Amino acid sequence: MPEILDIFNDQAFSAISLTESVNVVPNTYGRINELGLFQNEPVSTTSVAIDIRNGVIVSGTLLGKLTATGKYVPAAASGSDGSQTASAILICGSASNTSVDTTAGDQKVVILTRHADVSHAGITYGTTINDATKRAAAQSQLAAVGIVTREGA
Repeated sequence: MPEILDIFNDQAFSAISLTESVNVVPNTYGRINELGLFQNEPVSTTSVAIDIRNGVIVSGTLLGKLTATGKYVPAAASGSDGSQTASAILICGSASNTSVDTTAGDQKVVILTRHADVSHAGITYGTTINDATKRAAAQSQLAAVGIVTREGA
């Protein structure tokens, strides 16, 4: 008996794979585009590698980019490796929409990197960003790359 493919759990239907597929489609909106009623504003996500050292990271985690490798890790309140500068937010991992497990190795994930408004309640801060002053500093760093956090959103 032939093996039945489980297409819904296949990597072809993962969030990353589907995002990459949509990103290659050119935006040609026909008549709506001709009318000039709307501006084209692409979705501000990208696929990147999360560094192996972090274990399980949940969706909404504030991320910093390591200067040496270009990989992302949970943002920290201080440091000199790039993790001290909040520059992105984890949207989803390749194995799940709510978390990504990096204990076995680097994982490819989708992150938010620019041009977005987000709810402050949806952000998960690292253990060293543990008071209002540090959270405000991290939110200012996000604002510098175009990610605006909103109270009560």
